[in-house]
Amino acid sequence: MSSKSLLGLSVFRDWFVVLGCSAALTLVAPDGAGRQLLQGTIDGNVMDSSQAAVPDAIVTAKDQQTNFARETKTNAVGGYSLSGLPPGTYMITVSAAGLQNYTQNGMEVTPNTIRRVDVTLTVGPVTESVTVEATAAALQTDRAEIRSDVTGNTLTNVPVPIGRNYQLLMPTLPGVSYAENGNSFAANPTRSVNFSVNGTPTNINNFSIDGTNSRGVIDSTFTYIPALEAVQEVSVVTNSFDAEQGLAGGAAIALQIKSGSNAVHGSLFGFHTDQHMKAYQWAADRTQPKPKYIYNQYGATVGGPIKPDRLFYFLSYEGSHYSENVTQNVQVPTPAMKAGDLSASPTPIYDPATGNPDGTGRRPFPGNIIPSDRIDPGIQTILNLGGWAPNTQGSGAFGLARNYITSAPNYQWRRQYDAKLNYNPSSKLSTFVRFGFVDHNANTDGIFGPLGGLPISRANTGSGFVQGHLFQGTISATYVATPNLVVDAAYGYFREDFNDVPPRGNENLGWTVMKVPGLQTNRKTEFGWPLILIDGFSRLGAANNFEPHGYRDPTYDYSANLSWTRGAHNLRFGFNLNRQHINESQPQGNLDYIASQGGFQFSPGATQLNGGPPGNDFNTFAAFLLGLPSNAGKLRLFPDDIQTRMKAYSMYARDRWQITPKLTFNYGVRVELFPFPQRAGRGLEVYDFDRNVMLLCGLGPNPIDCGINKARGGLAPRAGLAYRITESTVIRAGYGMTWDPINLSNFQRLNYPDLVQISLNRPNGFSWATTLRQGFPDIVQPDLKSGILPVASNLSIITLDNNNLVRGYIQSWNLTAEKRFGGWVGSAGYVATRTTDQLHQLDANWSPIGTGAAGQVLNRKSGRTAATKFYGTLGTAKYDSLQTRLEHRFSGGYQINIGYTWAHGRGYSVETSGAVPGPATTVTVALPGYYKLNYGDLPRDVRHNFQTTAIAELPFGKDKPWAQSGPLARIAGGWQMNFLFSAYSGTPFTAIADNSTLNSSGSTQRADCSAEPRKLGDIHQWYDRSDFRVPTSGRFGTCGVNTLRGPGLVNLDMGLDRKWRLGERSELKFRVESFNVANTPHHSNPGSGIGSATNTTNNVNTGGFMEALGIRNTGRDGLDER
Repeated sequence: MSSKSLLGLSVFRDWFVVLGCSAALTLVAPDGAGRQLLQGTIDGNVMDSSQAAVPDAIVTAKDQQTNFARETKTNAVGGYSLSGLPPGTYMITVSAAGLQNYTQNGMEVTPNTIRRVDVTLTVGPVTESVTVEATAAALQTDRAEIRSDVTGNTLTNVPVPIGRNYQLLMPTLPGVSYAENGNSFAANPTRSVNFSVNGTPTNINNFSIDGTNSRGVIDSTFTYIPALEAVQEVSVVTNSFDAEQGLAGGAAIALQIKSGSNAVHGSLFGFHTDQHMKAYQWAADRTQPKPKYIYNQYGATVGGPIKPDRLFYFLSYEGSHYSENVTQNVQVPTPAMKAGDLSASPTPIYDPATGNPDGTGRRPFPGNIIPSDRIDPGIQTILNLGGWAPNTQGSGAFGLARNYITSAPNYQWRRQYDAKLNYNPSSKLSTFVRFGFVDHNANTDGIFGPLGGLPISRANTGSGFVQGHLFQGTISATYVATPNLVVDAAYGYFREDFNDVPPRGNENLGWTVMKVPGLQTNRKTEFGWPLILIDGFSRLGAANNFEPHGYRDPTYDYSANLSWTRGAHNLRFGFNLNRQHINESQPQGNLDYIASQGGFQFSPGATQLNGGPPGNDFNTFAAFLLGLPSNAGKLRLFPDDIQTRMKAYSMYARDRWQITPKLTFNYGVRVELFPFPQRAGRGLEVYDFDRNVMLLCGLGPNPIDCGINKARGGLAPRAGLAYRITESTVIRAGYGMTWDPINLSNFQRLNYPDLVQISLNRPNGFSWATTLRQGFPDIVQPDLKSGILPVASNLSIITLDNNNLVRGYIQSWNLTAEKRFGGWVGSAGYVATRTTDQLHQLDANWSPIGTGAAGQVLNRKSGRTAATKFYGTLGTAKYDSLQTRLEHRFSGGYQINIGYTWAHGRGYSVETSGAVPGPATTVTVALPGYYKLNYGDLPRDVRHNFQTTAIAELPFGKDKPWAQSGPLARIAGGWQMNFLFSAYSGTPFTAIADNSTLNSSGSTQRADCSAEPRKLGDIHQWYDRSDFRVPTSGRFGTCGVNTLRGPGLVNLDMGLDRKWRLGERSELKFRVESFNVANTPHHSNPGSGIGSATNTTNNVNTGGFMEALGIRNTGRDGLDER
């Protein structure tokens, strides 16, 4: 199709292939597809040649693409402010009586930014004028926040990995951690990633599209990701927020969708890659063909005028189809082990039917062989199904790790639509309406086929079939009442809908196959395989404990702001209301082994001898054969839909005071209030520890908030200074405080009595919770009428305790110097945060070391043995850093961004608000007297992080220095190279051991470090294993939390473009891109459990103890899998 037949629309055609290298064919308009409409500001001072202020000068800003114009006058000291400007490229004109006119072209205005244009007018006739071009290198002169802009040129040129998610460029910004995949295909269909910013929790970043929230209600994942071709620019603020920026603890990320302009622009694009264009996966059998991998992404954009200078449109469509046969290596038992022959164990397998309940006095099975008549019949039925046996040579201490290679299909398709309408009826009023829609479905098999197991996908934490939709939209208006008084308001809506069904989700396999009592049911939400966790081995049955599930979760945003310029003061006031609704059917347990289909965790203690040798994988598998789980759980949802309602109110007042022409002081205060959440028809629920009852807020005698008056938020001061030492040098200092915006109802949405969870736990480290022949007790629906419910001892609950509940807050500050030299801007600064009183999920039913379930605090008090969680804090997480940046925006044919961060983050948990203590859910200390053992380097503590992106047009062809014409110009002209280079140091991890020697409910045992661990740096033995021991009973191991460091990462992505101009308005582009040019594996941290041959992280087997054989999760689906 020719550009002419498209009426001047450009055609963008891009075929994308990856072999570690990719190719693309592109036909694209040289200009962007328009500008989107949010608010920016142009400030400045007007002086004459003697540096005297020029009052009453007329300053006009005119958008060079839409002709939208705004005008104001300078004040008595020559200052002016044009706030509430739609983003775009402006021409600035200044005129005053008796002085020459001044014109500046190409002034870029972006949302929530201030561009400074200081003007010196010279004496002369007003008919004469001075015209200049704006420099691409702009200083941040009037605000003290730490901010970065990812331009449209960067988005469309820098190599962005498969899926082309702009978020994968966020780690190139100073202070931003590496990215990780977030959630399942169901809850995250656009494959959003999460990251920590300046050491703060990943789930309190704020993400908006055209001013409207696009963050999932449940886990704060940014679930709406527009097509790259639809994005104009991304603005990121990471520290010392201005008072108008709220509900953001880590980063405030604002994305603009393109708008139409007076010229018609558009694109067609298509990207393709398949297994023939890719390297082998790192652990793949290279004697076999590469598994199937096909990824297609294609679409179109168009934007232009409906009525020139007034009404504009922009439309975008993108389709993404992904199909893959994924190969994974995991650990499975040998045929001999499945037959009961555990003679390969170096230590005895003890018969739990002998000796005493505490594990003393046991006798070993003769020859370490379990008689066939002792194998549980339900387990035997599973063993008889086959398909669960080694098919390759294993590794690790027992030769078991990674002894099974499997391949299974996995697919996802997605269709995404975005539309935007801008209407500027006059210079006083500008408006826009935007709507986005995503339609998606996916299917992921389990690694063991009919036996289920982990999802075959490395990116999808769910399995089975999912289908759903996303909706996102904004209505916005800005009105200029006077040149000094501007009002803007917006309404936003976001909703995610989906349904997810696990494999074999129409069969009740826990009862029909395994015959476990308590699993007989006709409820569809309880069908499928039970969850079978076997410590050290890859799981069987259900892939997780959260499927099946369905969401229908809307978010509503209402905001209004007023800007008033008075003299040297720019005052701004605003109000925001955010409403979040949860409407979902998700029977998810609050512990890993609690599932609607029933869940079982098998550990080595049941076949160990108390006081004997440490347990190993053979002890664990023996417990599995005997049907003796260390923990077991079952749940049921009442009613089928969980509904919660949460609101957040905020208001602010801010003054930007230009004290002198060189000094700007921003100060203000924000009020953020979080009323106590409610369910539909009542409040939440609160556990009464004294009476062992659950109080249902709003029912019976209970007030709607049950007396919980903590964690409501409050005042948040903000302040910043910016001093312009010279026209090319600025020094800034800022401080800001933000309340943790987390929705408390997220933590309690699945709780008793709406969710009845039975948790069965072993009484000590050498016993078992139940047997598969005993199964589970019946679950009965509670009667809510009285508002006060007794809580059975085996029902798992979570609660809010007024004595411990806090809403933490984040303090951030920076001291930064920035300088412009030529076309470059460089900055360096000290940047720090304190996540004060970070919210943690604490265990109220802990037990002292050596006492097991019998010593649990609530067991001794009221007979409670089940998990009982509440929310409180252990203290403050700290982050300190040096952040540097050197930037050359695109001009002269090239663009370079270089960033380096040295940082150190310390805290009590992972970077997640509401996390359990410790560096992982499986590495936690629940005993209050030992809480300090959770404190250490943050899990995403990357000490050194170097990032570079670059775009460079080769200097050949028309308008270039060399070979400007002739055959050589036609051959060598039009080429461009693009780069993304990342290098960062390894992240910390903790060496752990089996909990039987600790025997403390809710806590994880640490390994003993017999010496300062020696780092060998070999993926087959990262640290010297001989430096670690299993601790003796009665104490925590001596290895500290997160004192070990895993592999770092070095990666280079490259692109090569060749473009041909097709007339004046179109061009054809051919692109070759190579991701991970060196084709080197990016290994994850090694296995950390001593005494276990294997560990499993993010669906990928990591190998045995201190074997770094797994692949790091960096959010690059289809790439970081080698």
